[in-house]
Amino acid sequence: MELIPACVRYLLFPTYLRFIGSEQLPQYRRLVKSQFLPEEELRRRQCTAVQDMLRYVHDHNRFYRRRLRELGATPDDFRSMADFEHFPLLTKDDLREHADELLSDGWDVSSLMRKRTGGSTGVPVHLYKDLRASRIKAGVTMRHDEWAHFQVGMKKAALWGDVKPRTSLWHRLTDALYNRTIYLDTLEMDDRSMLDFAEAIRRTSTQLLFGHGHSLYHFARFLRDRRVTNLKLKGIISSAEMLPPAERRVVEEVFGNVVFDRYGCEEVGLIASECERHDGMHVAAEGVYIEILDGTEEVPGRVVVTDLLNHATPILRYEIGDLALTKPGPCTCGRGLPRIGRVIGRTSDFLYTPEGRQISGISLLDTVIIHIPGFRRAQVVQESLDSLTFNVVKGEGFSDASLRMLAAAVTKYFGPSMTHKVVMVDTIPLTGRGKFQFSICKVRPTR
Repeated sequence: MELIPACVRYLLFPTYLRFIGSEQLPQYRRLVKSQFLPEEELRRRQCTAVQDMLRYVHDHNRFYRRRLRELGATPDDFRSMADFEHFPLLTKDDLREHADELLSDGWDVSSLMRKRTGGSTGVPVHLYKDLRASRIKAGVTMRHDEWAHFQVGMKKAALWGDVKPRTSLWHRLTDALYNRTIYLDTLEMDDRSMLDFAEAIRRTSTQLLFGHGHSLYHFARFLRDRRVTNLKLKGIISSAEMLPPAERRVVEEVFGNVVFDRYGCEEVGLIASECERHDGMHVAAEGVYIEILDGTEEVPGRVVVTDLLNHATPILRYEIGDLALTKPGPCTCGRGLPRIGRVIGRTSDFLYTPEGRQISGISLLDTVIIHIPGFRRAQVVQESLDSLTFNVVKGEGFSDASLRMLAAAVTKYFGPSMTHKVVMVDTIPLTGRGKFQFSICKVRPTR
């Protein structure tokens, strides 16, 4: 056992959690046990949690109290999950337009975690999470990380966007002892950076790789094409974008059968993960309830999620904008956590600078676009190496400053020779599969 990971896991991390009064570790230990409960028991607990949440929002939340009144119902009318199917769906527009009403009574926002996301549809929304819910969800993440052979204190590598180094002494200390992460910024992927990243993984014997699905595919294809074969990983967690089967095969060709798909969103956190059997994804049933409307094992349906924990901004029957297959029946791993099949999540192409450097579409969305005020929805199309077209649906707060922020971001990430234009549109069409695609690239650089 390596000294630093063991010291972090068994001494420093528990001490820190006790110091801040966090119940993350006790919750994690409870979750390690509950994953093996029978599915029927877990679903019974979900039903009880939904009923408790309905009583809470009736008493403390203006938005849902109005919905119940319009439905002519009380919390006592929902005695089963079949009854709950009649509760109205929550949309991205609801979150964006009724954020104040969705914040429950009695919460001081300074004590809450604020989340902002573009999600699967590119619609910027923000919400709040209470600390108790956040810490239980952190325990869920610890449990699912272990399925991919990762534990607190171990080194990991990450393909992610917006990874500027933190400067405070406290953050540098926690990064060195706890986070222990090697980053490759997906807004700055080029041959040299990918080679350096691979060498850092090899040199430090890092055994877990975490990243956007499409970025993992590009990295694996790069290593395959250059015959880099000296990286041995125990686990690869694919998140933010799901790996299509063809791209997953490339990653497994390079690294072996070590890919663990993970599905989640900023609004509710981790939703489902693959276990070691790689046969569908187990839902984090202690924290979320999932419906797949009109879906089967062969035909994808609309994903609807209910957060069973967060009281600050309750999320009830939220239609994320993703599609997924169902996955009935028990898993051979022995866990009772229900499963879902493949998720058809958010879609994005890589974009390119005029010099041919790759830019992750998902990272551009999450790092830049959702933070520009007045962009109700946006899409970028690259027709040539030196030009971008941004299709923008205007929303509240749009001004010339919004366009200046976009122009500054284009120069920062694509360089001064990249030109762009903004086209104001009423709507942005979905793909033929009913998905929103943020970035569309119609060119490929010559190398």
